[in-house]
Parts: sequence; C-alpha cells; structure tokens
Amino acid sequence: MRNTLFVIVLAYLAAVTAYAEDNSLFHFSATAGGAWGHFLEKGRSMDNSAYNFPGIPDSVGYVEIPGDRDKITGFGPAFEMKFGSDVGNFLLFVNTQFASINGEREIIMYDYKRWQDGKEYNDVVREEMETDDNLFRFFLGMGFDYYPFRSSDNLMRGSFIGLSVGIMSISGGFDFQGVSASADLGYVWSVGEHLNVGLACVGTVDGPVIYGEDTPAYDFFTVWFGVRFEYK
Repeated sequence: MRNTLFVIVLAYLAAVTAYAEDNSLFHFSATAGGAWGHFLEKGRSMDNSAYNFPGIPDSVGYVEIPGDRDKITGFGPAFEMKFGSDVGNFLLFVNTQFASINGEREIIMYDYKRWQDGKEYNDVVREEMETDDNLFRFFLGMGFDYYPFRSSDNLMRGSFIGLSVGIMSISGGFDFQGVSASADLGYVWSVGEHLNVGLACVGTVDGPVIYGEDTPAYDFFTVWFGVRFEYK
C-alpha cells in the first residue's frame, strides 16, 4: 500500500507541475521552525492463565499483563517544502517535511513472574528505563492550501488553511513507517512582486498502514511553528 501511495504522490506532482508550466502559475513555499513531538507506542495487553494460586493446589488463575510502553517526547527543528500551482483560491501541491526530535525516552516493560527470589510470586513485574534519545521524521505527501480572501483590499488576504496526506518514516529512537495527515494555518504578507513572508502553524498525525489484533496502539504527532516563505 505504501508503494501505491508513493506512485499516487508522484503522479499528482507530475500533473500539478504540468498545469503550472502551461499556465505560468508555479508556486513554491518553505516553512522552517521548531517542533514539539510526542511519540508513544503501546503494546497490546495479554492474559496469563497457566498458574496456580498460592496455597490452593490445582487451581487456575488469570493475570492480565499490560502492554509495554515506549515513549519519546521532546523538541527540535522542523522544515517543510511545497511545490505546486495556484488554481483559483487553492494552491495544489506536493510537500515534504523533515523533523528531528530530541528528548527523554521512557520505556516501561511488563512481565509475568511465577517465582521471584525463590518464592511463589504469581504477579506482574514492572520495569522502567529512562534515557535521552532522538528520532528523525520524514514525510512525503500531497494536498492543498486554501486562501479564502483574494481581494487586494481585504486585510485577511494572506491567511490560509491547508491539508495534506501521504507516507512517512521515523528512524532513530523508533523504526516506523506508515501514513500521515498534516494540517496547517497561517498568514503571509507580500514583500515583493513574487515573494511573500509570514508565519505558519503545522500539526501532523501518524499511524500504521494496516491495523491488526496484535498491532500496537500509536500516538504519534507533532505540532510546530515557523516562518513561511512563498515564491510564485
């Protein structure tokens, strides 16, 4: 499925580029800033039913073992580029994002122990580990920005909202590939015939391509603010 999405993004880029060349409406934008990221992987809980209760021969009990948790939360630089074409009040584009998140990594692991220190235990043991870590996030997608106010005498002329979807990859602290959705909003001011400069806020949400019974639950998202440059 990821390969299919990649082909769709490339086809979208080719179509937008061809339209821009034919109509002299090429549009490029870049946003650079700082991001806060939260990346949490939660394993599925399991049942352990093959033990005897202490002091009760041949009895069977049940212990629910919580899923392991692996979390990185931190800050770092982020950068986005959009290549596209203006179509009415819309900017149709292909975009790519890069982010490097540095922060504290917390790992919590659970295990069932029948025996501990030579004695019958029959319970869940929790182990924790904390360390500094970092991860790198890459995104490739397609989408649109909408500029609702195009009139030259409207004070809100430079405001925009946008949405994009695509494929993403995380390396470093996590090794994860999946799909993602990204939304942004902001405002730009004209500083020349072809150049705009402004501010933008971007939010992303990531997830696996396919969910299954054994698939961990993921809370992967970033929020970042930056300076946006537009050339058209």
